[in-house]
Amino acid sequence: MIPTLTPAVPFNKDEFPRSTKIRGVKLEFVRFDPERAVEAYGQDHVPEGQKVYQWETRVIIPTAEQAQELANQHLRVKKHDDGTFSMNLKRKTINSKGQKNQPVRVVDCGNPALNLKPQEFKEVNTIGNGTIANLSVYQFHYVTNGGGISEVLSAVQIVDLVPYSNSGTSDFDTEEGFSQGVDTGLDTKLDEIEF
Repeated sequence: MIPTLTPAVPFNKDEFPRSTKIRGVKLEFVRFDPERAVEAYGQDHVPEGQKVYQWETRVIIPTAEQAQELANQHLRVKKHDDGTFSMNLKRKTINSKGQKNQPVRVVDCGNPALNLKPQEFKEVNTIGNGTIANLSVYQFHYVTNGGGISEVLSAVQIVDLVPYSNSGTSDFDTEEGFSQGVDTGLDTKLDEIEF
């Protein structure tokens, strides 16, 4: 299990609920498509009609100082063996009252020179690993199951888009050996092969 950073600030339930802004982090494994939420982790034995779905991303925090600052705000920041820091943020498709949630709101930076406010970014499937973003996270205190703090990803502002690439290319060079769709010279008639 990956350890989480310990907050240096004591917990005060009167500070919640609140929205927390996170600036200048990298996104990985972005799943924001409004029509294709992903199945929440750990539901292997849950019947299909009862499964929980969510929009999600992994957030890479660039510095130890920022990671500790976020931990002090009672966000779950993980410290990895290689010295990097991350968080997993999500937004469920259904809230605790059984009502549909809106998808994660994604916007651009606008254009200050033209006095344009941030605009909705609809091409969420083009957000690739390494994209720099600002985040808005809603935090609230809960009392069930021993209590704690939960966080919900509300909005994302794309600062520097790294386009997702599914080029289909291989990391390997061409080699002699097995190849699909190429005549190998072997006689492989199906009626002559014993199974």
